[in-house]
Amino acid sequence: GSPGAANEVWSAMPGEGTAPPGRARHYAFVAAAALFLLGGFGWWLTHRPPATPADTTAVKSAAPKAAPAASEAQELLARVRAICDKIGYTRDELALADDFAHRATDLEPTSARAWAALAYVGGSYMNRGWDRSEKRAREVQSSANRALALNPEEPEALMALGLVLSFQGAVVSQVEPLFRRAIAAAPTDGRPRRLLGNFFSLRGRTGEALAMMEEAMRLDPRDALVHYNLATHHAARGNLPAAWQHTDAALAMTPSFASALLLKASLAVRWKGDLTAMRTALDQLPDSDRGDDRSVYLGMWGGLIERK
Repeated sequence: GSPGAANEVWSAMPGEGTAPPGRARHYAFVAAAALFLLGGFGWWLTHRPPATPADTTAVKSAAPKAAPAASEAQELLARVRAICDKIGYTRDELALADDFAHRATDLEPTSARAWAALAYVGGSYMNRGWDRSEKRAREVQSSANRALALNPEEPEALMALGLVLSFQGAVVSQVEPLFRRAIAAAPTDGRPRRLLGNFFSLRGRTGEALAMMEEAMRLDPRDALVHYNLATHHAARGNLPAAWQHTDAALAMTPSFASALLLKASLAVRWKGDLTAMRTALDQLPDSDRGDDRSVYLGMWGGLIERK
C-alpha cells in the first residue's frame, strides 16, 4: 500500500513505540510482505486443486455415464416393432400397434422413424389382406413420404411404399428399387429380403424369388416367415412336397403359427387326401385366430369335404 498505510501498520505493532523513519519503512515493508504472503496462502487453501493419490496406479477410472432414458415415443415404437415382428399377430394386436405409432408421431412429429413405423403398420394391414382400400393406401403413402422427407433411406418407409405399390399392380421396375434401398439401409434385417422375395414370387419370377428368400434364410435360419413364404411359393406352383416340408419347418419353430396351420390343413387334403391330418391342423388353431376370415373359410371347407 502507500507509505502512510505502511506506517499505520508499523504503529499498530504492540510493544514498540515509534521508530526512526528508515527502520519504520523496513518493518512496514516486512509486515506488508507478510500480509501479502498470508493472503496468498489463504487463497491457495481455498483454490488449490485436489490432492493426487500417492500411488498413481491406484487412481480409479471415471464411472461410465448412464445411457439416456428412452423417450416415450421411442418406447412406443419399440412396442410397435414387437407386435409387427410377432409371428401370427392378430387384427386387434395390429390395431394396437397402429395406435402406438400414431401416438409416437404426435409426440415426435419430426421423427422419421415414427412416421416410418406408422407407414409400416399400414403396409402390414395390406400385406395380411385385412385392408387394401384406397384410403389405407393413401395413408401409408402419406406417412412413408413424410418419413422419407426426414430420412430418404428410412427402411420401414421404403418397405411400406414397396408393399403399397405391389398391391396396386406396379411393375417390378417400380417396386424392386424400393426394397433394394431398404436392404442397403438395413443389411442385417431379413424383412426387406423376405418381402422382395414374396413380391418376385407373386410376379412369377421364380429364380429371383428363391434367391432372395434363401438370402433371408441365411440371415436368420430361425425365421418361420421365410419358410412360410417358401411354402406358399411352392404350393402355388404345384410342388406340394416342398410346400409341406417348409410348412412343417415353420411350425417346428412356431407351433401356433395360424397361417402355417391353415396351409397345412389345405395341403393335407390337396396332396395327401388326409382328412384326419386336416382336422388336426384346424383343431390346433389358437382361439384368437379362429374368427379370422381364412380360418372360418377353411373350417367350412373342411367340414364340407368331411360331409359334416
